[in-house]
Order: sequence, then structure tokens, then C-alpha cells
Amino acid sequence: MKRFCIATALALALATTTAAAEEVAVYVSATAGSNGYSGLTPATPVATIAQALIVAANAGRTRVHVAGGSYPTFAMANGIDVIGGFDSQFVQSAAATPATTAIVQAAYAPSHGMDIAVIAQGITQATRLSGLVLQQRSTAAGRNTIGLLVRDGSSGLIVENLQILGASVAGAAGNGIAGSNAPQTPAPAGSAGVSARSVAICSEASNAGGAGGTSIAGVAGSGGRGGGGGRQYAGCNPMPSPNATAGQVGYAASGGGAGGAGTAANSTATGGNGGNGKTQDGASGAAGSGALVFNAGIPARVPGSAGSLGQRGTGGGGGGGGGGVNLHAIGGSGGGGGAGGERAPSAGQPGVAGGHSIGILVMGSSPTIRNCTITRGNGGAGGRGGAGGLGQPGGPGGNGGAGYQKPGSQSLYGRGGRGGAGGRGAHSGAGAGGPGGHSIGILRDPASAPLLSGISYSSGAGGAGGLGGASALQPGANGLPGAVSDMRSN
Repeated sequence: MKRFCIATALALALATTTAAAEEVAVYVSATAGSNGYSGLTPATPVATIAQALIVAANAGRTRVHVAGGSYPTFAMANGIDVIGGFDSQFVQSAAATPATTAIVQAAYAPSHGMDIAVIAQGITQATRLSGLVLQQRSTAAGRNTIGLLVRDGSSGLIVENLQILGASVAGAAGNGIAGSNAPQTPAPAGSAGVSARSVAICSEASNAGGAGGTSIAGVAGSGGRGGGGGRQYAGCNPMPSPNATAGQVGYAASGGGAGGAGTAANSTATGGNGGNGKTQDGASGAAGSGALVFNAGIPARVPGSAGSLGQRGTGGGGGGGGGGVNLHAIGGSGGGGGAGGERAPSAGQPGVAGGHSIGILVMGSSPTIRNCTITRGNGGAGGRGGAGGLGQPGGPGGNGGAGYQKPGSQSLYGRGGRGGAGGRGAHSGAGAGGPGGHSIGILRDPASAPLLSGISYSSGAGGAGGLGGASALQPGANGLPGAVSDMRSN
């Protein structure tokens, strides 16, 4: 009789405990449940944790009991605990078994711009997340993969006994956009000078210098005109003067090459060549600090810099004119300077930073996190920097006017100088490579102060930095590699 009474009492106590649990819990089973069931008893579980949270909120229940199985991502609700570790009969076991292991699979969360398994946003009441396995997803290149996101809450959330399985960020992030090239046909050439020649007695004619090549920018990039040739006679008032004049100095280009010197009268020397135009190239991008920052709630590394643009090439100077020859010829004129080339219109952009693999991300919250195991995934590789663009070749200078050969002489007199070449348009710089993504156990922003205890970390590697973009100049700097951290505060 005594034994019967004890057994009856135990049965009643168990029934009372089970009934009490049923009164506060909603049940979910990936294998036996259906979202068409009520979820209010172990015999009628729903199929997803997200549906269980809806049922709990509508029924005024404060717990969700999760049986073993695989579940899609979900978002926590204020004041409703989510507890794993139950078998198909919703009996909880202290030791994890395949039957009691509930795995939550990460998926892309558009509102957060990251792949996330569980989201706990705006949790300000006492709420518990316990006994689950969070499986991060091997996400697209350049995107972050997160096990648990905790944000915009208070200290009410308790996270315990989680196992977070990291995933690696797939492939390299996007490459930077390449710079564009200026036209590769040379800029306009300078015109040739006019050859030395005989003229009538008392003529004060002279050969005009060759015109400089004309830039589309106008004077700023155009070549200088060549110097005029010297006259055959200095004048005829009242009688012809046999004294010829010197050739003129070539005209300098605006900001570019100097004009060539003219030669003296009766000289077999050639007029001076005009100076070449100038080129001022852009610079390739630097690697940057690679510091970790939060952009609209998304952890990102500061990328390297883009390449810079240079300047339009300046024009070449005009060649100097040849001197006149007494009683025989006016001097040849100098050739015009070539126009400067156009600069590359755009520069290479930096490669995109690699995505991070983060076990738990805490922003604007101070949860308690205890007794969790975090296996880190690998950060993603940074993208390659964009190549630099090519500037337009400068225009060639015009030839100087040919000299005059006096009767009975083997020498040439009054030769004009060649115009200087226009400066090449600037090449633009290449972009720097993107920094590699980090592998982080727990990351918090400056506004968070999580209380941590009993956390273990393992595995993980930082992503490689992307290569700097190619350039006709110095290539862009390579991106910085990612790092491995247990816990980071920024």
C-alpha cells in the first residue's frame, strides 16, 4: 500500500510538472512538426522556431522548446526564451546527442546586409537563448557571415550554451574599377618650318615659323610657334644693305617647352630645337589603415585609396629660326612644337575589402554571454585594385626649315630648328588592393559592454589582402591581410 502511494505521488508530480511546462512553453520540431499545428503541446509541435515565437507571443507563453533537427534562421522576441537540447518527446538531456542537437542555419538578412543565423534585436526584457548550434554560412565574396547578431538592446539578454560553427567567406571580394585611357593616337603635331630661299633684292620678306600643334584645351596644351627665319637684307633705304639678320627665337609653349635659339646671319649652324613639353603623372593608391569601422551597422575595413589623376601634357616649344644669308637667301624658319596629350580621364579604384567571419556581433547592447564554444571561420580575401589609365601621347614637333646652299659651297646656311615634342598626357594611378577580412570570435562596437565568461575559441584565419592594380607607373599597393581575434572591441 505504501509503495502504491509513493508511485501515485510521483506520477502526479510528473504530470503536474509536465502540465506546468506545457502551460508556459511552445514546442517546435523540424522532423515531426507542422506550422499548421498549434504548437501548444509536445504532441502538436510547429515546424520552425520563427512560427513558435509567433505562437508564444499570441498565447502569452514565455518559452520555446526546440527538439533536435535543422532550422532556418530566426529573430528573437522580447521576453520569450528559446531553449534547445530536447529530443523528439521534448525530454531535455544534459549531454548533446544527434536527437537533441538543434542546428540553426544562417541565411542572408537583407535588412542587415549580412548572412546571419540568429538575430536578437531590440531585446530589453529578460530573455534567454540557450542550447542551440548556430551554423554560419559560407557567404558570397565581400559579405560578412555572422552566427549571432545582438543589437539595439540592453542587459536583459542571456546567451548560454551555444555552439557556433564558423564558415569561411567564399572567394575574393570585388575588384576595383579600372581607370580609362585617353585616346592613344598622338596629339596634333607641330607644323614644319619653311625652307631657306632666295628673294628679290630689297625684299624684307622672311619665313614665318611653323605653327604649334593645337590642343583641344586651347593655349594651355598647344605647342609654341617656330621662330621666323632671318631676312636676306637688313633694309633698302636708301640703298640695299648687304647685312642679313639673325633667325628668331622660337616661341615657348604655355607652361611647357622653351623656344629654341635662332642662329646668327650667315651661319651654317642649325637653329636650336624647341624644348619638349612636360608630363605630370598621377599616383597609385596606398594601402590605407585597414581599420575596422561600422558602416550603417555593418563591420567593414577601411579600404585602400584610389589612384589619382595627373595633368594634361604641355606643348613643346617652337624651334629657332635660321639666320639669313647676305645677298643670297632668307633663313629657314623653326618647326612648331607638338601639342600636349590629354590625361587619362579616370583612375583605378581600390579593391573591395574581404568579408569577415564573426561568431557573435554585439552592437549597442550589453548581453550576458557564457559557456559558449566558437569555432571561427576564415575571413575573405580582398579584391584586386583597378588598373590605372593611359595618357595620350604628345604630338611630335615639326621639322625645321631646310637650309640654303650657296653657289660653290658644300655647306647649308640658315637651317631652322625642330619643334619640341608635346608632353605625354598623364597616366592615372592604379587602385590599392582591398584588405582581407578578419576572423573574429566576438566583435563589439564601442557602445556595447557584454559580460563574458566561459567562452572557448578555436580555428580561423584572416583573408589575404588583394593585389594592387597594374599601372604603367608604380602599381597600386597590396591590401593588408585580415587578422584572427578572440574578441575585438572595434
